[in-house]
Amino acid sequence: MALDLEQVRQILQRIRQGDIDAYAELVVAYQSDVWKVAAAIPGGMREIEELVQQTFVQAYQQLETFDSRRDFGPWIKEIARNQTRMELRRAMRESSRLNRYYEEWMRDLNAEESGNTEALEEALRTCRQELSEHLDQIVAQRYEQALSFEDIARQIGRSVAATRQLISRARVALRDCVARKGGFA
Repeated sequence: MALDLEQVRQILQRIRQGDIDAYAELVVAYQSDVWKVAAAIPGGMREIEELVQQTFVQAYQQLETFDSRRDFGPWIKEIARNQTRMELRRAMRESSRLNRYYEEWMRDLNAEESGNTEALEEALRTCRQELSEHLDQIVAQRYEQALSFEDIARQIGRSVAATRQLISRARVALRDCVARKGGFA
């Protein structure tokens, strides 16, 4: 239910006068359009919800730049497209990092030919013990149970982005620790 220019102007005026709750009217009116744009990202409903929320937060922060002589719909959809592009680029970077990480581990695991597999596994076990119980549990969920970021995030009560960051931090800590302890640099 898109709003006409005058309705948007009136809502913006109320927001500028301190009625922050008036912004909810814009959200309700344009959330369907933003959802359609956000649905282009891979992942589940939670990722789309986060992207929609980020879009409306970003739009709120940029309301002063909005020209009220223009239609609000294309403006908010452009913000959603930008947020979607940023998320897709982030996902591609994460995928690339995971591939590099996988290749590094495969190289290390191929040390089996030189008889170092047991030493690598022992170094990894030792290093996992140095992680906090919480991080070790998340590592186990991701790599032993093969849970998705979304599933892990739901279980630990964090956002998908925060969960990805935790897992990334744990991988870096494990990689560095294994390199130090096992001489697998």
